[in-house]
Amino acid sequence: LAMVEILLGPEERAEVEGSLAAPRLNEKWYLVSARWMRRWREYTDPSGSAGRPGPVENEVLAVEGDVRETPALRDGLLEREDYELVRDDVWMKFMKWYGGGPAFCREVVSNGVESVVEVYRMKFTVRLEGSASEAEVDSGLASTVREIDDVSSAITVSGLAITLRDYFPALPKEIEICDPVEDKANPVPLEEYRTLKQLQLVSGQELVVRRKRQKLQLTKPEAPHSNGFANGSAPVVTSAANGAATFRFPEPAASTASQRTTTEANYALEMPGGAAFNTKLLSPKAGLTGLSNLGNTCFMNSALQCLSNTPDLTSFFLSGAYVNDVNPDNPIGMGGLLAQNYARVLKVLWSGESTSYSPRLLKTEIAHFAPQFSGYAQQDSQELLAFLLDGIHEDLNRIRKKPFVENIEGGARPDSEVADESWANHKKRHDSIIVDLFQGQYKSTVVCPTCNKVSVTFDPFMYLTLPLPSKRTQTLTFTLFRRPTEYAKSSRPVKYSIQIEKTATVRTLRHAIGKLVHIEPSRLFIADCVILKLYDIPFLDSKKVEDTFREMTYSSSFMVYEVDHDIEIAVNGSCNLFTPLRSYDTMNGTLSSKQETPNLVILDVSQKVEGEPTNVAVPFVLTFHRKEVTGLAIAQAVKARAARYVDFEAAERQISEAGKKGSGSVCKVTVKYKD
Repeated sequence: LAMVEILLGPEERAEVEGSLAAPRLNEKWYLVSARWMRRWREYTDPSGSAGRPGPVENEVLAVEGDVRETPALRDGLLEREDYELVRDDVWMKFMKWYGGGPAFCREVVSNGVESVVEVYRMKFTVRLEGSASEAEVDSGLASTVREIDDVSSAITVSGLAITLRDYFPALPKEIEICDPVEDKANPVPLEEYRTLKQLQLVSGQELVVRRKRQKLQLTKPEAPHSNGFANGSAPVVTSAANGAATFRFPEPAASTASQRTTTEANYALEMPGGAAFNTKLLSPKAGLTGLSNLGNTCFMNSALQCLSNTPDLTSFFLSGAYVNDVNPDNPIGMGGLLAQNYARVLKVLWSGESTSYSPRLLKTEIAHFAPQFSGYAQQDSQELLAFLLDGIHEDLNRIRKKPFVENIEGGARPDSEVADESWANHKKRHDSIIVDLFQGQYKSTVVCPTCNKVSVTFDPFMYLTLPLPSKRTQTLTFTLFRRPTEYAKSSRPVKYSIQIEKTATVRTLRHAIGKLVHIEPSRLFIADCVILKLYDIPFLDSKKVEDTFREMTYSSSFMVYEVDHDIEIAVNGSCNLFTPLRSYDTMNGTLSSKQETPNLVILDVSQKVEGEPTNVAVPFVLTFHRKEVTGLAIAQAVKARAARYVDFEAAERQISEAGKKGSGSVCKVTVKYKD
């Protein structure tokens, strides 16, 4: 008889909760149906009375009709709603207590930020090419294209090759897996030691499998020259009768800085496809290939296109001269990988065979050495360009062992002599095509304030960071409200645009507007209108235009009103305009010596429909002499302003005729004090 351990619900929960922890890299986790987990929690709740949930029911997570032992997972499943994740020891407990299945085992991988369970694994369309496909056909297998799924992104390319033998049993012993996304005509072999995650492969894409090709052997030219080409020659452009241009590159020169070993040479020349790029003849369409956006990678694409269209650097790479300078042992370099991947990109861009190219491998290499560029967030193009130049320089640095050098100071010597000596010292440690093409010297002069000693040094630089000149002027759009006169009713508001210096004051702006619209500046009132309400009444003359309009919100409108009185006293800030009228004589009994009781009264008039809480039109502004402020004067001024769109005379006749039946009003003016 076998003894079976049966635990009570609360005891099971205690055991499971004791195993809860965050996922750790390389752990195994399992998916469990969320519906089954809810029943299990009800059963293990100490205060509950539910029965045992029965076997684990994971069939609901599988693709319908998939009867394999480990079926494919349904698309679109959501954590906590469709499934929950448990660690492998919890899954084993569930199998011991309840049984059931099927088991969906998943590995914990890194997404570059944290460790996560890879729920949905990768799938690929794998196509055999060349002798690899011939081997499959000879063995009686009809199809050389297979769909494979359930591939972990944490697996290496060499591990994927082992998996592929389950699908293609007759594969050759030596194979390589290639990514045709970047170059379909000559797909790039994937590095065997890299994981699919590191290579940023996309689930569902095509992969090409072929027999492994031999590496190239380097044949060194005889006579090197300082410009990187044999006999000091340079690339030549010739034109045919039909107008087609042909680039012809001379043979690459061997590096004068050091002798390369055969191993280093093989490493440097390991190009995709197993064959060297033929730089003898370039298509007339060379250089006209675009770069695909991999997801917010326009910053990288723009930097690559700039470098690609730097003729001397591109000629150096396409001619193959760069392979003699690859420095895989530089401790602060990238082992030559950055330079090699950049050469791959140039090869495709200048082949003229494609209209677009996806630089995924180069991006992967950049992210590997500079994690700040990993992922698909937007980045700074200049920062990437600086990294590329620095990285390619170190990968191609001809100096294998950097000597110690002292700083050179000028003193009384001629600048040319000090500069030459400083540059020679710099070249003892840094000597590459990047130094030849992109680096220069700063002259730095420092004078001691105590002893007046002058120190002159010449420091190397590769890029200059300069501020972009800001526009000194800005264009402002405003709406002008002219005042009604005895000869004309209130006119329609008119929009104007004016260009003004950013450093100008509001007073200068007011005078410029007055000149533009032919109105005396002292009668122009400027305010900020937000959602049919006026703010900052009025704009003070002393404020800067740039500061004033920076403080305005996106919903602000710039309003200019022609008023009936001189408002200079209001806009120069010498008085408090909005102290309530009724308290001017009693404000602490006295007024400040710098202030005087203003003779000017400014009213902000909002326009509303009675019973509605919000304004229905842009407010307008009225001005009065203090002694003239009466209810009748305000009502008449309001009517004069609104006469353009309200016929008060006709309305009053209608009200008069209706007076026998009742009463009413066409215009009601309510004065609210600002306390």
